[in-house]
Amino acid sequence: MKYNLIIADDHKMFIDGLLSILSDAPEFSVTTTAKNGAQVIKYLDINGTKDLHLLITDLSMPEMDGIELNRIIKEKYPTLKTLVVSMHIDGGMIEKLIQNNVDGYVPKNAEKDELLTAMRTIVKGEKYFSRK
Repeated sequence: MKYNLIIADDHKMFIDGLLSILSDAPEFSVTTTAKNGAQVIKYLDINGTKDLHLLITDLSMPEMDGIELNRIIKEKYPTLKTLVVSMHIDGGMIEKLIQNNVDGYVPKNAEKDELLTAMRTIVKGEKYFSRK
């Protein structure tokens, strides 16, 4: 089974790093990348989510942050799973994300293995929250 991803982050270096990690995980393929949540929603409004499995998003992005993005996706495109990867997170944010049905959270400084474990867990339909 191949899983198609969208990555949303305003730092190109993070996206490049993620693409390099994913080169060791042939079951994942990146459909598109975006600089912020607004670009993701625009993409989904045009293309839908039929062949998409997972969105990996940062929290702090211009125009539309990851919390708002996750909320809209879970309302409009509930089949698309969401994994938040961020450094800037506190209990309140996690609480908000959980209320809006986020599928997982991993800190940006997580080990590569943890990130892949999170992704594999989520696409199988389970939730994954880093112990950190």
